[in-house]
Amino acid sequence: MPLRVWFAAIHALEMDPGLNVNALAQRLGITDTRAKRVRDRLVAATGDAERRELERIANTVRDWDQQWHSQGRARPAHGVTDTDLTRLKILEATVQVIVARGYSEVRVSDVALQAGVSTATVHYHFETKYELLFAALSNAMRGWFEGGSFDEDGSAITNLGAALRHAIVASPDRVDQIVWMDFSRLALRDARWAARLEELCLQWDSQLRGIIQGGVDDGVFRCIGTVDDAVMRIQGLIDGLAERVMLAYSDSPAPRVYRLVAESTAIELGIDSGELLEAIHNTPLQDFPSSLTFTTPKRNEP
Repeated sequence: MPLRVWFAAIHALEMDPGLNVNALAQRLGITDTRAKRVRDRLVAATGDAERRELERIANTVRDWDQQWHSQGRARPAHGVTDTDLTRLKILEATVQVIVARGYSEVRVSDVALQAGVSTATVHYHFETKYELLFAALSNAMRGWFEGGSFDEDGSAITNLGAALRHAIVASPDRVDQIVWMDFSRLALRDARWAARLEELCLQWDSQLRGIIQGGVDDGVFRCIGTVDDAVMRIQGLIDGLAERVMLAYSDSPAPRVYRLVAESTAIELGIDSGELLEAIHNTPLQDFPSSLTFTTPKRNEP
């Protein structure tokens, strides 16, 4: 069964878990027998690790859907194409190399080896190393931004708790944060990267601002000063604590970090810190892979 069919099936069932075999077959353009086999296999994926992987793939497919829609393009009949899959493999391989070696040691040949493709294939998808690295950074940060998006039906405190839960670094091996910090150091010396990181940072700020403004409009939050000032102070606190956690300081365990962020944010917004801390703890954490296997390249001896 082509991988693109599996990806399209994951997307279809994620959008409509009750989709019957016949409807799934019609949507995928395959026989009922094959559709039943695919559906049974996906429904049976009840293990935590396997379910998280399927959800990650479904999120990726959704991202591509949004890109196709924004570009005025029709969704391919079978969902994700083999070209899209190759591009995703390259991006994930790039992140693995960055985490293992750091930005300065990333070589296109190593990315190609990790992805199991040729260097020509990498250059086909990404003309320059700069383009490749930024795409990898954006891909690594996707889960962070998804966690910061809010539910229009949720309460202001619930939405804020969810956003903070995903933004607070609770582990020194969170891949998205390792990549972010590595590129932040690069941005100190490269104006192009400073502009790119600011673009991503403003995206997160915008999401947090939307949540806080909604709470202010509903009469739940009472900011000290303006909403923009509140966003900057909260984000500054998170950034500072993130570095302590990433460097594994002994005085910065996750429970203490969550409590400090909840207390400071509660003062900032005039709400009860206990209620906010409860909302933070009650939010399921987006799956951020922390164990990545890097294939060490074999080099020819001189």
